[in-house]
Amino acid sequence: MRNHFTLDRTALDQIAAIAHRLWCERMKSKGWRYGDRVCVEDRTHDALVPFDRLSEADQIAARRSIRCMELEHRLTEEISCARGPDRDYVLEDMKAGLRVVFCPDFRPPAVERVPQSEKGEVESWRCLGGELESVRVRWADGSRGEYPANSGELARLDELT
Repeated sequence: MRNHFTLDRTALDQIAAIAHRLWCERMKSKGWRYGDRVCVEDRTHDALVPFDRLSEADQIAARRSIRCMELEHRLTEEISCARGPDRDYVLEDMKAGLRVVFCPDFRPPAVERVPQSEKGEVESWRCLGGELESVRVRWADGSRGEYPANSGELARLDELT
């Protein structure tokens, strides 16, 4: 049996409000606009208002949809604040000389088991749209390689245990 996390009413309302806002944006992008009633012919809908202006029945329906889709569970399971040597690299982490290790099986090895040939230093990196895209590493033997930023192939050497 799966252990479910239950949101309090405030958090549930916040998620429902975001979901409703996204629904409104999608409807408007399809040519719908606010109207006193739903009219498919005129493309008007009375729920094209901010969440807090929805009728109580529509707010209840939005909360129920969030619960039925198990969004609170899915959100809490998918978001992580990873720590450790193999956490995702972000632009703020990058600095020339950052010591890394190659992880052939996508798991950081114990520091005493890292061969010298698999130790390297970050030489440069590339970004795309403000996101770190790839990392260029100079290895101990002088060779160089470029790796997708968060492929799991690189771990921070100084943080291995």
